[in-house]
Amino acid sequence: MNEELLAAWRARGAKDFERATTFDEYQDLVNSFIEPRPSQRNRFLFRGVPNAKYDLRPSLARLVDGRPWVDTAMLHHIETSSTDEFKSKAHIVLDPRFMPSEPSEEAVSIHWWQLMQHHGGATRLLDWTASPYVALYFAVSEQIERDCAVWMVDWGAIHDRMTRLYPKLFQKNVIPLVASCDYPDRASLGDCVLFVPCRLPNERMVAQSGWFSCGSLPECDHAAAMARAVLAENRPGEWTRKIVIPRDSKQSMSRHLWRMNITHAILYPGLEGLAGAMRRRVDLLRPCEGVTYEFEKGLLAASKRS
Repeated sequence: MNEELLAAWRARGAKDFERATTFDEYQDLVNSFIEPRPSQRNRFLFRGVPNAKYDLRPSLARLVDGRPWVDTAMLHHIETSSTDEFKSKAHIVLDPRFMPSEPSEEAVSIHWWQLMQHHGGATRLLDWTASPYVALYFAVSEQIERDCAVWMVDWGAIHDRMTRLYPKLFQKNVIPLVASCDYPDRASLGDCVLFVPCRLPNERMVAQSGWFSCGSLPECDHAAAMARAVLAENRPGEWTRKIVIPRDSKQSMSRHLWRMNITHAILYPGLEGLAGAMRRRVDLLRPCEGVTYEFEKGLLAASKRS
């Protein structure tokens, strides 16, 4: 994104993104963003990323990075062929109760993409959560040597703006998806992004309060699309915001989240999540400001060195 679009993700008039060095500062910044505004109905979602330099391009769009042979037509081909094959074979291992089934073709596609995304497939979706603390966990629990970030959006305001920008696409309340690179006016649709709740009836997505953003085009940069909508309404920092968290603050924030029972074991129910929580304990034990930590009967004990 260029500098003009990045301005949509900062507080109005700010020259840089907000920074939170402590858990309390993070809470204050979140609370200031979600504070109700007159004559507006606010609905908020959050996305944590372990590297503050990460953008909001979905995994499918990122396939072009370092691959000069992947163009727009190739992305559509990869998406269509992958979705069709996934749908044709998923029943072999998937409980029939979890098979996507909706009346509209668009809804069916999004629900299959949610399932693919859930299991590591490359899709045009991005994961979000309704919890600022779950988002913070995903930001601080990986890549501890790098600054991280939490992106925040008023998804309701973004949705309302998109429906005004593309009224024909939202007829009959159908989510607009472009499945062909030959679609007319496709250039203008690169700015269309929608938010949809998770339709996967499983413990993980319930624990994570999962949502998704979906672009009309697979190559859509979701941050840039939302920024254009925000700037068109002169709402910088009101509907979209980004908080940067320095790498030196990751361990202390992880300990706060651990005490709130926001752990890998809780967000990924099952033995895999429990094992992942054990693997991440090493970062919780990093000494800080003369304080050492150790686990004692499942509790994080702290002692101050004299």
